[in-house]
Amino acid sequence: MHLKKEVIEKKMAQAKIAFLIAQINPHFLFNTLNYIYYTIVKDSPDNAESIMILSKLMRYSSDIENAEETILLVKEAEYVSWLMELYKIRLKQNFIMSFDASPQAKEWKIIPFLLITVAENILKHGLISDPRHPAILTIAQDNEGNLLITSLNKIKKAIDPSGLKSGLANLEERMRIFYDNQASLEYKANLEQNFELRIMIPKTFKT
Repeated sequence: MHLKKEVIEKKMAQAKIAFLIAQINPHFLFNTLNYIYYTIVKDSPDNAESIMILSKLMRYSSDIENAEETILLVKEAEYVSWLMELYKIRLKQNFIMSFDASPQAKEWKIIPFLLITVAENILKHGLISDPRHPAILTIAQDNEGNLLITSLNKIKKAIDPSGLKSGLANLEERMRIFYDNQASLEYKANLEQNFELRIMIPKTFKT
């Protein structure tokens, strides 16, 4: 019994240490990124800006761990804007993507990483460097007050369309559970390598 108690106490101590490390690491990381930013900002402003944006993206991902079931859409829209800025810095004039969100749509609450998954799907699998075929991401309310999220982009030639479904399949399952089969996620890739996506969430889920 004495030995068993020692083992339990040891595991408890290890768990407490792991918890403390988990709490400290994000702060240490963000402080380090801030330090690097101020160290290089004069000599390399583009790289410094990339580091600051990366810090914002990681902070959001860290904060979302303690979020409620839903989060303000405007927060996810900010994340997408930061992500696009990162691509603009890297690709410069070769980054061709538009993102438009209506003020009414930004007031919505959605499940975490819904909009982010859509945006990352475009950035990962989409052709975002051709001005003839700009990637488009739009958020709006329809005439009935439902939330609509749509995207359109060319698919990279090297991408197998069947590989586009992994992240979206996870999102579709989460939407099915949370929105009780009342929301819809539809997407398709045609022979012209166009990828279209449409999400509709009923107005009853606005808050």
